[in-house]
Amino acid sequence: MGEPHPMGVMADPVELVAALRSLGVVDRMPTGLEEAETERRAGGRALWRLKCAQHLAGAVEIQVLMAAGPAADAGHGDIPSTLTGREFYAGAGAADDAARIGVLLALTRRLADQVMLLTARILHGSSSRIMESDGLLVSHREVVEGSGRRVHSITDEGRVTLDQLRRALRELAEEVLE
Repeated sequence: MGEPHPMGVMADPVELVAALRSLGVVDRMPTGLEEAETERRAGGRALWRLKCAQHLAGAVEIQVLMAAGPAADAGHGDIPSTLTGREFYAGAGAADDAARIGVLLALTRRLADQVMLLTARILHGSSSRIMESDGLLVSHREVVEGSGRRVHSITDEGRVTLDQLRRALRELAEEVLE
């Protein structure tokens, strides 16, 4: 089992891979040698755990989206469907509304960062070129495992813009929760 953590039990990477396997994301469990190599490529056990947890979070969110369709088809409206998410936050150790808001804000921050990264990847660099010309990103090329890659980093100006977007989203969330 994983390691104790103030928020609960932090799963071992192999446990996270097993959860991904049960969702059909991976075909089989890695061998001991594959585990060691994956951990090395990730940059260590902590980063491998984080990568596995991120994959699992995405896989679970896809499950939520897939389940939402049949719920809507069965005639359940937006409000009952939205309220089912309350159980998730309770399961995350967020027992009261203030704690649930904290979890939502943390997820919002994480998602905002991911949206910036995905936008750059999906548009094959066109959005990153725009964000670079606006001074929000900088990039450089590097070789990783024999492949050339463009690596992007957020600038101070980009961080300010991201923080402004987060504040606007937080204000919107507060309005909705009132």
